[in-house]
Amino acid sequence: MKWAIIEKKIKQECKTQHKSSEYIQKYLAYAKRLFDNNLPIISSPEHFSLLVGLEHQYVCNMAYASKRFYRHFSIPKSNGKTRDIDEPLPDLKFVQSWILKNILEKCPVSPYAKAYIKGRTLKHNARFHRAQKIVVTMDIKDFFPSISIIDVTTIFENMGYLHDLA
Repeated sequence: MKWAIIEKKIKQECKTQHKSSEYIQKYLAYAKRLFDNNLPIISSPEHFSLLVGLEHQYVCNMAYASKRFYRHFSIPKSNGKTRDIDEPLPDLKFVQSWILKNILEKCPVSPYAKAYIKGRTLKHNARFHRAQKIVVTMDIKDFFPSISIIDVTTIFENMGYLHDLA
């Protein structure tokens, strides 16, 4: 869809809701930044809930009481110890997948990143280590639990999303 069409629809909707000219200009600047980066224009947390097709309060529960939306279990490691796994329940996994597909996969990735990039294989990543005398592998202890809500909020705000939505 072209920006001119989106801009016209936004102006019409804002006028229907009796928004001020200042509000309309600010919202258009917000929407244009997202549009230019090929990201979905999401106006509010309630709008996001509509986009993913779930009730808003339920989505809020996922965000603010997330421990209730994970299944915890352990699996054995090759060294005899166990690895704790927190698997998202189906609805949370659906929302996470929606965010991944519609937002995160559209954002540029650092050229230094080697993992979690669509289309890249272990073979692709291993070519950087070919003919090296030493290759070190490491696992960052408790990496995912170390990511805070502030970290996540900052990422989405840097993409252009409003603080309440981020």
